[in-house]
Amino acid sequence: MRWLLLLLSLPLLVLGQIRYIPVYADYASFCSTDSTVYLEIYVSVYQGNLTYLPVKNGIGYEANFSHQVSIIRDGKVVETFQRKYRNATEDTSKVAQYNQFVDIFKAELPYADYSAKIETIDQQSSLRGEYILDIKSIHPTDKIYLSDIEFCSEISRDTTKNTFFKNNLRVVPNPRRVYDILHPLLFYYVELNNLPFEPGMTKGYEFSYTITNTKGDTIKRKAPVQKKIVNNRQAEIGGLNVMALPKDVYFFNITIKDLQTDEISTTRRKFYVFKPTRKKEQAVAANTTLPDIDPIYTDMTHDQLQEEFDMARYIASKKEEHVFDNLENDQAMRKFLTDFWRRKDKEKFLPFGSSRNTYLRYAAYANDNFGYMGKKGWKTDRGRVLMMYGEPDEFERFPNTMNMVPYVIWRYHSLEGGAIFVFADLTGFGEYRLVHSTYRMEIQNPDWQQQIQQGNTREINGFQGF
Repeated sequence: MRWLLLLLSLPLLVLGQIRYIPVYADYASFCSTDSTVYLEIYVSVYQGNLTYLPVKNGIGYEANFSHQVSIIRDGKVVETFQRKYRNATEDTSKVAQYNQFVDIFKAELPYADYSAKIETIDQQSSLRGEYILDIKSIHPTDKIYLSDIEFCSEISRDTTKNTFFKNNLRVVPNPRRVYDILHPLLFYYVELNNLPFEPGMTKGYEFSYTITNTKGDTIKRKAPVQKKIVNNRQAEIGGLNVMALPKDVYFFNITIKDLQTDEISTTRRKFYVFKPTRKKEQAVAANTTLPDIDPIYTDMTHDQLQEEFDMARYIASKKEEHVFDNLENDQAMRKFLTDFWRRKDKEKFLPFGSSRNTYLRYAAYANDNFGYMGKKGWKTDRGRVLMMYGEPDEFERFPNTMNMVPYVIWRYHSLEGGAIFVFADLTGFGEYRLVHSTYRMEIQNPDWQQQIQQGNTREINGFQGF
């Protein structure tokens, strides 16, 4: 029996009384050899749709369910997977209705079109779910060509060879292909095949993408970027914030062009942007109806209060820092933090508590994703920029090559009409430092490209590292 691989928090479009288990599935196909395709099938179920019962002769509650995945060609089953899962919790109140359990089923098969039947059974309630997936496999050519696009909920650097490990990355799929206000970033992963690589020769390709609606209208366009060929097979990864798009169905279209021959290859994938109908905002209560000290601070220790303000120093004035540093006791710190965040809410015309929740959510994300060698993520350059300016609208990751260290570019469209932040791993230990920005309040280094021209290429199975 397998313990659950991953828990993702994603809101449901509709959840009511169900008499079956809703199952979500997607796939992507990649080149394996000249005669076989590497096929990945992604399956997810919502935690809130599972039944949790008391553990027999134990403490707490558990859910037990299974997936059976059958891959079919010409009416015959060519590959079958069957896996069982168990999830335990101390209290059913901790079961999150909108979390998803995600798994990947991998197979190497001859190039062909297939179908997949996914059957899910909740052993506790005997409820069942089923999903039929039509699979159009990629087919190799003697020219450059692309794999399918894999839409993801997360792409991050990782050397742990677990289920989601791919090309020195942790690539977590999003089988539903739905993006919403809680998960606005669309991550993509695609592989480029049959590139004209020759050792010692400098060759390149051009990469671009567009977003189109179902009518074929171009809604968003990324200008072509020229990149260096370092192997005959490489990967492109990236992400963008899609919540500026209206609620609708869209296509994400990727194009690559061989700069030597002008050959072009394209691929596309459908995704959905969901936005709930807004309810009429309730009037914010006047300050006089709020307690002098936010109850959230009642049980916080001195060290916790101190750390919260230390994180908030990025957006605090010198005067506010001076006042806080000279407070005499914990109660005064609680009162100060209450007033501090209420001022931030008032400045932005937000409901009380909104600024603090958003800011600390960014800090938690930074700690989970940007920390290194014992240093908390909120203390890093990427953590600071995220907490001060919010999530970037777009970002690009560039792996290291023979003469360039890995770096990432964040783009903010609404910051001074458009600003970029460039972070580079100058030491090779995973610390991405801000080396350049076009935003006037940040470091500006016109020679940043020369600064990052050093380092060595890392490769895993013929792909560039992250």
